[in-house]
Amino acid sequence: MVPAVAAVAALALVATDVGFVLSRPLPWVQAPISTNWATAEQYQRIGEEMQEAARGEVVASPGEIGTLAYYCECDIVDVFSDRGAIVPLVARREREASPVMRALLGLNFTRLDRDQEPAEPTLGVAYVTGPGPADGWPVTSAWRGPGTFYLERLDGENTP
Repeated sequence: MVPAVAAVAALALVATDVGFVLSRPLPWVQAPISTNWATAEQYQRIGEEMQEAARGEVVASPGEIGTLAYYCECDIVDVFSDRGAIVPLVARREREASPVMRALLGLNFTRLDRDQEPAEPTLGVAYVTGPGPADGWPVTSAWRGPGTFYLERLDGENTP
């Protein structure tokens, strides 16, 4: 009985997968399952158009960094790319950790420069669902639907 149920479940999963794949028009603009907020082409366009506005600025990331930073050729930072920003997070985790975990964290972060200060973004890339500011960049994705990225001046207190 159990092998029959497993076989039916496996066939149902395969049928669902095939139906999902065939329901999308070809060629695919994005992978059927993706957590990106825009297409690669949209990220490229935004990055290229951000170059002038972001020249000499440190830009806070909206959570999507790679393609934007590559095409912008500017400093886009978040907790993963700004080593100074992770220092207090590591210190807090070490304080809360058990002795064994503390030792493992110490080993993992042996080369972390704990004196490094975090970058201070002066601009932020923000995202809003649906239409945004007129000077923003409209985007769409299967994950988020339509939205808009835009640059905002940061006052030192807020980050996008």
